Amino acid sequence: KLLMKLKDKLLLLVKLLMKLKDKLLLLVKLLMKLKDKLPLPEKLLNKLLQKLLHPEKLLMKLKDKLLLLVKLLMKLKDKLAAREASEQAAAEATASREASDQAAAEAVAARKEAEEKRAASEEAKAAAAAAVEATQARMQEAESYFEEVKSKPGNSDGAIWWLERELYEARKYMPESKGGISK
Repeated sequence: KLLMKLKDKLLLLVKLLMKLKDKLLLLVKLLMKLKDKLPLPEKLLNKLLQKLLHPEKLLMKLKDKLLLLVKLLMKLKDKLAAREASEQAAAEATASREASDQAAAEAVAARKEAEEKRAASEEAKAAAAAAVEATQARMQEAESYFEEVKSKPGNSDGAIWWLERELYEARKYMPESKGGISK
């Protein structure tokens, strides 16, 4: 916006210079006509006419000033472009930081969930170990009771054989480290 305003001002300045040039030419023509009628010394009049007829020095100074102004405008434009690039980079960095913060929050939630699952797994493992121990104890209890019943006279040999077979089958499916037998 600022650059557009300055551009408009420069165009207006150029137009004014053109009008000034036209006015100077009119003034020279008028001075030429009034040359004889004016009581000015010839030397002063010639000097004035010379300056009015050849305004190059004045125009060169104006040109230099305008060039300097254009250079300043270009620098300003570059600074504005750099500022916009900086602001865009800052916005991208902010978005990246927010994304990493969100990813970190998700990682924390996932770690918490994993810890909860690990705790639940450990509880289930402990419950399974307790169940295995209880089963082994009951198995040992059943075997000792079975041996006691077998040692008493007057028992049915078929029922005892059947119970021995059931215990043998149960041991086949237990791991050897837990009191099972090899198949």
